[in-house]
Amino acid sequence: QHLFPTCSPPLSPIMASRKLPLSFYLTFGTPAAISFALGCWQTKRYFWKKNLIERRRESLHTENPQEFHEGIKEHLEEEIKKFEPLQFEGEFLNQYTQLLGPRKSPHARRNNIQMSDNGYYVLTPLKTKHGIVLVNRGWIHEDQRDLIDAPDGKVSIVGVMREAEYPSYIHPDKFYYKGIWFINDPAKIFQRLGIKDTPILVDLTMCDYDTTLETKQPEDYVVFTTMPATHFSYLVTWYSLCAWCFFGAYAFKSKQMRQLLAKRKTVSQGDKSTLSQAAGSVLRGANFADSSTMEHQGDHGVESRGAISRSISEPGQSNASQRKQQMQSILKTFQMSAVERHKKESNSTTTPLSSSHSSQSDNIQENSPATSSGISSNKPNEQP
Repeated sequence: QHLFPTCSPPLSPIMASRKLPLSFYLTFGTPAAISFALGCWQTKRYFWKKNLIERRRESLHTENPQEFHEGIKEHLEEEIKKFEPLQFEGEFLNQYTQLLGPRKSPHARRNNIQMSDNGYYVLTPLKTKHGIVLVNRGWIHEDQRDLIDAPDGKVSIVGVMREAEYPSYIHPDKFYYKGIWFINDPAKIFQRLGIKDTPILVDLTMCDYDTTLETKQPEDYVVFTTMPATHFSYLVTWYSLCAWCFFGAYAFKSKQMRQLLAKRKTVSQGDKSTLSQAAGSVLRGANFADSSTMEHQGDHGVESRGAISRSISEPGQSNASQRKQQMQSILKTFQMSAVERHKKESNSTTTPLSSSHSSQSDNIQENSPATSSGISSNKPNEQP
């Protein structure tokens, strides 16, 4: 057993994967899982934003807008989310006109123009038979604030109800300064103006009078800061990062597998050479055996020589365990032959030695000086 080292087959991919450290899974698995989750989230956002734009376009292009009535106030939040145009009739309270800004023009926002002039939206309360609503009449350049028109009398407009804006961390603490509002909050505007009514904000899209203000269009309500195309680019980025993580893990694992297989192949070739040397030494020992001993071995000698010849004539065997078992059987066969040869030699040498020893002892007794000279065993007489 000491002559033949243990030969194990190359590691399988499953066994090799179990040898990978925890840092391997943390390095490749963590970013892959995070990027895949972000890709799924952006995919959801993409389809949600796309469906939202389609629904708004369908609702905004209504040919016969609904007239504003008291029932809308009872379900105000639901009606705001519909983005359906409504028709309003009443009189503007021009003395309560307020400015909201500074803001970009609807045209610049619609066409995603980054560098554009700032201006203000003109907010004027409209008194109807169902209450007072705050109307965003349109946008005006900051240099033309003194040229704001003031329509008198009864007017009819078509607009879309909007929800109030909420301040962010970049807005100042005071939302109002010298007649200019920084956020569009109808509740606070009504509170400052002393109007006690349900705060409703309406964006004017069409009117029956001439105006110098730039009003909003239906397409302005389907323009978002993050459009579906941007969501699509994000999801492609995250999924690509996830794929690269898997590719890197596969490349790293394949490199490790090649190193392991090369190492196992080197060990297997070393074991093969060791087995070949052992087989050669056994064969040389068999060639030096006595012919009479080989004849006495009979079938064992023929079988051992045949096994050695087969092991040498089949150098292409790749299974190290089979080669090991084969060489162990060869060694066992020659050990048995050696034991039998030793027994035969022992039996052949025991009888001649015993016979020669007995004859030797007889010769010694016959050639003894006492017997040949006839001297008696009695003590001779002393000479005077």
